[in-house]
Amino acid sequence: MKVTDQQIIDELATIWLRLKEAREKYHAGDKSRIADSMLQLRKLYLDKGGKSVLKLTQDRFNFTFTVFDFPTLFEEFENDPDFLKETKNSLLHYIHGNHISWLDNGERTKPLLEVLNKKIFITTGTEFSAKDIIEIIADKMGGAHFDENIPDEKLKLFTTIAMFGEVNQTIQLIESMINTSILILDILLNYLLFGVKTVYIKWNLK
Repeated sequence: MKVTDQQIIDELATIWLRLKEAREKYHAGDKSRIADSMLQLRKLYLDKGGKSVLKLTQDRFNFTFTVFDFPTLFEEFENDPDFLKETKNSLLHYIHGNHISWLDNGERTKPLLEVLNKKIFITTGTEFSAKDIIEIIADKMGGAHFDENIPDEKLKLFTTIAMFGEVNQTIQLIESMINTSILILDILLNYLLFGVKTVYIKWNLK
């Protein structure tokens, strides 16, 4: 049975609500809610057994959700091998800033589903994209889709969490991803329900 337009909107609203509830409970002391949030982001962004909710939304309503794409430190210093070597060997290092910058003002935009694959974080020499972080935490900590095939090097993310606890950069990045995704859902729902146009919605030409 074909999913209706209203069912797609309802699913976006449900993810928005569950992310907000998980964030509130996390800040109230329930640390397991990080994994719950990643399960919602996996549903929103990643193609697991079918189209992600965002991809389904874009295809049905004929638009692309774009975000600002800033150069990473690797891109800015690509001609400086000493800097890149030092960065790759560092224990913890953001490749871009200290937060998810998708909704910051910038000069260059790209589709969000493409930017999700961009490497934004490095720990013990292993680079991670937002997609990697969502997938690893949802699959290894969420329990709903345990994936034994995740490469061992990606489990370094969990070593980092175990060593540094909730104050480490990994958690800060995850919190920023959750907060930004709630804002993205706000934008999507306002567009679909009320026709509110923003710079992030790009109509696809038929």
